Amino acid sequence: MEQENIYELIYLYFLKDDEAIARLIEYYRPLVYRLLKEKRSFSRTQDGWFEDRLALADTVLLDCLESYRPYQNIPFTVYYKSALQNKLIDEGKYEQRHSLNYHFDVVSLDRKVKEDGVTQYVDLIADPQAEHAKNTLIKDWIDSLQEQKLFSAEDLEVIKLKAEGYKQSEISRMTGKSRKYIRKVLDQFKNWYLNN
Repeated sequence: MEQENIYELIYLYFLKDDEAIARLIEYYRPLVYRLLKEKRSFSRTQDGWFEDRLALADTVLLDCLESYRPYQNIPFTVYYKSALQNKLIDEGKYEQRHSLNYHFDVVSLDRKVKEDGVTQYVDLIADPQAEHAKNTLIKDWIDSLQEQKLFSAEDLEVIKLKAEGYKQSEISRMTGKSRKYIRKVLDQFKNWYLNN
């Protein structure tokens, strides 16, 4: 098949000829195989990898047929090859980002962090439920303080903001209270907490 026939097939594709797309796919298969062989190093081969990439190549061919403009003075083969190369590179990068198990060693959670230590890897992993437990504990503290009427509503607001992780300067700005006042409230709360 010569270059002129490619443009004839493209023309037939737009005339909704059923054979045109099949013949275009067949014509570009050697190019696709060559590119897949080059780009195969971008990802680990898994079951169905090759078939998925052939389907991807067919999709890119259809996209190129729809977006190709002859007045750009770029041969269609060059246009398609460039688009397919870029898509294969993007797919390889996507696989690398989303398959971390290929890039990192698998470590048992029971394994010790150090040979002579007692700390295990499971102890180093943050528990997502811990934040919820912390917020519940803070709410309980504030409820207890309100019942005992040891602190004013403004003081409780300062304690709550500090428990949420704000710095004293941020609490000062948010409440309009001085840093000295905030330190005093936090010290009172600390004393209450240590005694209870």
